[in-house]
Amino acid sequence: MIKKVYILTLIVSLILISLSANATTTNNSTKIKNLAKKYINLSMTDQNKEAGQIINEMALLGADKFSLTRYSPCPYRKQIKIAGKSVNAKGKKCFVLKYNYNNKIEEVGECKEPN
Repeated sequence: MIKKVYILTLIVSLILISLSANATTTNNSTKIKNLAKKYINLSMTDQNKEAGQIINEMALLGADKFSLTRYSPCPYRKQIKIAGKSVNAKGKKCFVLKYNYNNKIEEVGECKEPN
């Protein structure tokens, strides 16, 4: 009976450790995505020094292979894809940041009317 309780306790402990590791990964993923959105907003307003600090924070959380695409305002451009969604980019300034996290390519972007 004691052996069964020990094995059951061990299984429950392993499950809890696994759930804790998944929660940490999810939490970091959310933090990185929020930092990426902040980076896009800073890039829109040409605050490059602060934007560079955001990239460093993202790297510390495990993101890498950063790629920023900037679309200048163009009256002929129609739709662009950001994270698989079509976005109206006609005449707008757009930034799209791609990065790698947990061997997955993530993408965040935004389009705004030029000032």
